[in-house]
Amino acid sequence: MVQKKSKLKKIIIPIIAAVFIGFFAVIGLKTAGQFKNVSLNRGVDTNIAPTPKPEIKIKRAYVVAAYLANEKDDITKEELSALAKDGKLIATDNDKEDVARILKSEFQTTSPSVSQIKLTKDQLAILRLESLNPAFKVLTVDKKSVWEDDGYSLVAEVTKKGQEQSFDKSKLIKMTSVGDVILGRTVYKKMVDKGFLSPFENVANRLADADLTFGNLETPLSDAIKPPTEGMSFLVPKKAIEGILASGFDVLALANNHSTNFGEKTFKDTLDLLEENKIEYVGGGRSEVDAKSYKTINVKGKKFAFLNTNSIVGDLAAKGDSAGVWHINLEPWGKIDQKQVDELLEKLREAKKEADFAVVMVHWSKEYTHDPNNEMKNLAHQLIDNGADLIVGTHPHWTQGIEVYKDKFIAYSLGNFVFDQDWSKETKQGLIMDTIFYKDKLLNVSLAPVLIEDFHKPRILDKKEGKVIMDAVWESSKKISKEF
Repeated sequence: MVQKKSKLKKIIIPIIAAVFIGFFAVIGLKTAGQFKNVSLNRGVDTNIAPTPKPEIKIKRAYVVAAYLANEKDDITKEELSALAKDGKLIATDNDKEDVARILKSEFQTTSPSVSQIKLTKDQLAILRLESLNPAFKVLTVDKKSVWEDDGYSLVAEVTKKGQEQSFDKSKLIKMTSVGDVILGRTVYKKMVDKGFLSPFENVANRLADADLTFGNLETPLSDAIKPPTEGMSFLVPKKAIEGILASGFDVLALANNHSTNFGEKTFKDTLDLLEENKIEYVGGGRSEVDAKSYKTINVKGKKFAFLNTNSIVGDLAAKGDSAGVWHINLEPWGKIDQKQVDELLEKLREAKKEADFAVVMVHWSKEYTHDPNNEMKNLAHQLIDNGADLIVGTHPHWTQGIEVYKDKFIAYSLGNFVFDQDWSKETKQGLIMDTIFYKDKLLNVSLAPVLIEDFHKPRILDKKEGKVIMDAVWESSKKISKEF
């Protein structure tokens, strides 16, 4: 009997438990459903939607972009409206509505993206400023520059959700670079006669106006010996720094074949003088480690790293604890040493980890030619592949062509800037290069031709006078890149 009751309990208890569980499950589901219905009826959604991003008003700046070698410098807003209406002005699909409002004209010709816009010599595009790259020349509009002038008219006010920031002209960074500055020999005699500011009188304000000014100083400054007035070794007294200071140079490259012409003593005097005047130098130093170090400068919240090396014979290469410059072997001055190149690339990668932008000046090339050799082009590409944003070439004493590679810029030679080589037209010619950086991009590069007069004094040329110099640059560029 006891066994039967025990068996009966074992059967009945699970059945009762199952009934109770089922009952309460049904009640629970109904209650949940009622609660959900009540919540929805009261305007409360248990599936909480993300908080919508607020709408903000921002300003977008647009620029008129042209083929780099286009000779046009300015256009009116009225002309732009007519071109847009006639389908002769290109914009991207995303920007056509903004541009149509700015120009008060229907837009006929668009492109899916900036990367697909390939301008011919006479075509124009209107692009959002942030989408620019150095492959485009930027025109002024009604004589006003987006980089410099208040009242620039190609600005759209839009209401936008998201993280896009308003265009802020105060965050544009302008860097100006020049080529060979050789103050010795006849230039020195002119300074003694006309004053130590004389070589820079025509250009000092123009250079000092930039946020950063960079050049190749190819003369030691020392009072240790009497300055020579002839020959191929250069030196000037310390007083010659007056023109450099007036021009606002922030960084000077020393890796070249003349900065160490008179040995360690006068070279160290130069380093001391630059340090006393708070001018950064690169490519040279009191030791090998110092000479091969990059230097950084902060401008408007962005960090620029500068590197510099020389391939021309006749320098004093820094070794161990001995002062000198950073030397690498390149054709035609020596057989390329890949270990030296790899060291340069490694130092560049290190610099780019620390900096927003990396600028490399290389003293290279045979003299008196407009055309860079293949080894120079290969090295320039390697430098960009390893983090360089801008390559500045010096030494040939002639200007050379330019190249845009992976949206970065290569100026193979800026030519002479201050030098006494009055014996040919090419050696009296040079370029001032302006580069515009904004946020995390190199946006634009422009070149201004100069002519060295009276054996020592560069003058910025107008369009007509400078055409012969720019024509030589574009002709050389055609041999370098298919873009031209």
